Amino acid sequence: MKVASLFASLFIKTPRRTFILFPIIAAVFQLISLVRFGPYNVFALPIILLGFLQYKLCGIYIRKNGNGGPSPSKPPKLLVITGPYRYVRNPMYEGHMIFLAGLTLFLSSYVALALFIVQTFWLYRKAIDDEKSLIQRYGEAYLSYKRVVPRWIPSPRKPAIY
Repeated sequence: MKVASLFASLFIKTPRRTFILFPIIAAVFQLISLVRFGPYNVFALPIILLGFLQYKLCGIYIRKNGNGGPSPSKPPKLLVITGPYRYVRNPMYEGHMIFLAGLTLFLSSYVALALFIVQTFWLYRKAIDDEKSLIQRYGEAYLSYKRVVPRWIPSPRKPAIY
């Protein structure tokens, strides 16, 4: 029963899907297929590492400064708008996307590219849903934060808050 539960959690939990399941799927397809759009690109390995570190370090930051989180089942008690959250509202989700973009470049794989696209759309929808709960949880404080800080890409036009 534990094996079935672990396997199911690979599909349900976003980090496990991004950092474990999708790389395994892409690697398996890479091994059984010779179809790819180029050779392996070792220069993409730092991008993979950067994406994982961004995800992990932002998670540690929000747990430390938000008194909980980052899991939706244990959300932070405080609204975190400093550190990496000062520049973008979803740095952990960006870490997922950077990791998968690096994996796609490293493997030069159409399968990895498809997984990157699927996960990016998933994260976009999840960010929108998360924002609805954050508005309910933090009210005007989150709305003010949302007006100033972009969702994904830091903007030189909008000053970071605090």
